[in-house]
Amino acid sequence: MKTKNASSFFKIPSLLMVLSLFALIFINACKKDDTDDNTDNTPQTISDTDFYKRVASSIIACVVDIYNQNIAGTPGGGKDLVVNGPLEGTCHITGSCSQDTQNDITTTDLNFDMDSITYQQTVLTWNTQLKLHGSISFDGSFSDTYTSVTHDSQYLYIDGKVTYGTVSRIIRMTGIVSINRSSSVTAVIFGHTVSW
Repeated sequence: MKTKNASSFFKIPSLLMVLSLFALIFINACKKDDTDDNTDNTPQTISDTDFYKRVASSIIACVVDIYNQNIAGTPGGGKDLVVNGPLEGTCHITGSCSQDTQNDITTTDLNFDMDSITYQQTVLTWNTQLKLHGSISFDGSFSDTYTSVTHDSQYLYIDGKVTYGTVSRIIRMTGIVSINRSSSVTAVIFGHTVSW
């Protein structure tokens, strides 16, 4: 009977042990780190719906801000004035507006010709920064309890970004914008329709 060499007897278990150790290291190296979990449910991307809602909401806030700073409280009639934007740029406002004092309803037929108007809106954890160039309407009627207003543009250039937490999405486009405001809002931004 031949005796086995002790070194050859230990070669197979040693080899198995080394392979097992490498497998364990490889499995642990490939395991997802628990710190990468999205525990606060922050989206990793901004959906089209959220993105275009933020863009439309900021356009509305911008033109309402320009209106409130320069037209609201002035006598009705024809308007033709150039004003500074909320942050940067200028806006040439033309058209007319009137006030029905008996029913407290304002009616507008205005055009805002914006030249590099910069606007920033923050709502909760959303931040929208836009630069607007082109003409957009401010047409309709409104009061403290009623709104029926449209903002339309056949050629509006929008350059900016929408940020939610640490996630951002860029917009840099020119095209048709149509926003209808009443008890709800429906907006079409470059072919994307959103409502709220």
